[in-house]
Amino acid sequence: LNLSAILSTSLLGIWDVSKEALGNGDLSGMSKLTYLTSAIQMSAICFVGLLPHSKDDLMELNKERQGHSVVGGIFLLVTTCLSISYAIVVGALNIL
Repeated sequence: LNLSAILSTSLLGIWDVSKEALGNGDLSGMSKLTYLTSAIQMSAICFVGLLPHSKDDLMELNKERQGHSVVGGIFLLVTTCLSISYAIVVGALNIL
């Protein structure tokens, strides 16, 4: 599962994407939901500029104390674990 699929499931109530609406040919809700989740998925491109530009920049970041934050590492691990857990729960609930 990916984040856009999870968000689209969470956002189903915003626009009418019911089986009846889709059966009647009303695809406006589905297209709006597709555009929104695609934009959210593509928003990661905004952070590409924050990456080191060369190997030397990366080595310089390793020398700085800012790159070795225990709190930041814990935050990253907790966020990752919670995201994976949420994806598993949402996927299981969609199946059931």
